[in-house]
Amino acid sequence: MTGDDVLFENVVLHGESFHYIVQTALQQGRIGAFVLVPLTLLGSHYSDYLLFRIACVLLWYVDMLLFSIWVARVAQARLALPVFLALVAIQPMIGYHMPPVGYPLELGLPLLVMLATRLAFPAEHPAIADSRGSAAQLGVHVVHVLYLLALISSEYMIIVGTILLAAEIGSGRSGLRFRQLRMLAGRYRRDIVILALVYLAYAWFRQSQPTHYDGATLDGLGHGGDLLRTFALHVASATWLPFLDRSALVPTAWPGALLAAVLCAVSLLSYWRFSRQTARSPAHGKWLAGGALLLGIVAITLPVVAARKQQIWCVIDHNCSYLDSRISLFFMLAAIGLALVSLCRSNRTRDLLYGLALPSLALSSALGHAVNAQQTQGMKTAAAAWTRARAIACIGSGITPAQASQYIDPDHYIPMHTMMDRNAFWHDYMARLAREGRCSGEPPARPPFLVSVMHPDTVYPVHLDGPGLRYLGSGWSHAETGGVWSDGTPALIVTRLAPSPVPLKLMLTLQAYAPAEGQPQEVAVEVNGSPAGHWKVGADQAALYEIDIPTVPAKTGGRITIRLDIMKPVSPLQRHQSTDARRLGVLLSHLELRAH
Repeated sequence: MTGDDVLFENVVLHGESFHYIVQTALQQGRIGAFVLVPLTLLGSHYSDYLLFRIACVLLWYVDMLLFSIWVARVAQARLALPVFLALVAIQPMIGYHMPPVGYPLELGLPLLVMLATRLAFPAEHPAIADSRGSAAQLGVHVVHVLYLLALISSEYMIIVGTILLAAEIGSGRSGLRFRQLRMLAGRYRRDIVILALVYLAYAWFRQSQPTHYDGATLDGLGHGGDLLRTFALHVASATWLPFLDRSALVPTAWPGALLAAVLCAVSLLSYWRFSRQTARSPAHGKWLAGGALLLGIVAITLPVVAARKQQIWCVIDHNCSYLDSRISLFFMLAAIGLALVSLCRSNRTRDLLYGLALPSLALSSALGHAVNAQQTQGMKTAAAAWTRARAIACIGSGITPAQASQYIDPDHYIPMHTMMDRNAFWHDYMARLAREGRCSGEPPARPPFLVSVMHPDTVYPVHLDGPGLRYLGSGWSHAETGGVWSDGTPALIVTRLAPSPVPLKLMLTLQAYAPAEGQPQEVAVEVNGSPAGHWKVGADQAALYEIDIPTVPAKTGGRITIRLDIMKPVSPLQRHQSTDARRLGVLLSHLELRAH
């Protein structure tokens, strides 16, 4: 997640979504914020769920596929597969400030609506629903409204919609004279009207609400060198080129890279075999469409890199990837595809171009895989912080926000805006996890502030709000008035001891949930990984069970972890006693450390 995504999650956690949507639209002078900001808030909030993250990656692949199909239609050639392979081979899925990792819905969903609409309802068939009745026409009108909302969602989508329309118009031209201007205006009337409405609405809102957003200024136009460098790096950042270094070319990445190259080569060879096609349609229109796409790269990137803030991020902080990078690559590869189709006027030329494209894309697939594998290491570091938050979210009270933040993200690896309070964010995020019951249980290694000291000759009741709850690790259910049941196996008790000159024993008051009528529950006990006993706990009444503390931690003090392996945990549901599905073993009601 980017720093913006964390900010969006913070907004949702505080229930300020509506206020933030309105404030952003007014402060930035963007009418599309009323559409876009809800998508960004949803994207950041639900990125906490694995299935949603998978869906966002699939969404981006669907966008690439639909765009490839659109390019093939504009080129009037079987170009979808090579364009799609090129997008997959050249474009790393991992990239800061780029979907699907950053801003997972901001580009992906509007682009999906736009491309699907243009493919399903092409301008060549404006009366597509005329013969299907009023219900079908209503459906088409609903789709057009969605298309309008996708367009107005951001400046990026307005430019994308304009360039796609220009490329479609250009691809059908056979000469420089505008003899068919009237016919084209009629054919694309629907698209022109929608675009005009979007531009008018955007201009009206910007005029009535002047922007105060520093990312929308053109204050970097006077810095020519930085402007050109930032422009080039923004476009390049959609590829694996800026991310490739020796650390990516490690032996562990070679098998996957080789497999990616082979799959790409096999796909291209199959395409070459079954699509032996030379250009039949006029080349002039394809050059016009390609020119529109190249112009789109300038139109989509220049307003972004003209902001001095973006130049500083790129030139000084070396953070050059942004939303415009993905779209620029789409346009660039589409323009190259159209140019290659125009050049394929003979079988010899076609075979030469295929011969050059195949090894190039196969090599790019291999290097792209290596870069993705390298970048996942950084993602694992970031993911570990969120995992630690889930591990301690439900442990209970007694953890201060500062302690939690220091444990979760000690190196501040998770980006946050300077105005955000890191301690408060992690505290609120853990509260959300606890409410939703999405804690992952005992952390792999309990931090010191979560391990409480146990003092000799003190009884610690384990029940609702009892002081003994702080010593329970994973494997325990929720606290009840009579104590806490073990749930599954093993069940852990974690504590620290003060130095003691005399031997120590830990006493546990236990009562079993019998695996069968009249049977005791067998429990194997370990202390710091060493066997410490084997009990048969009865179900009739609670009884005391003792554990001898090893000499070293007893004398010097230190941490001990007691592991109770329940031999036959069983649920009341399994025994047909209730609908309780917890796998119960023993009920712990008291802990006591005794000196003897």
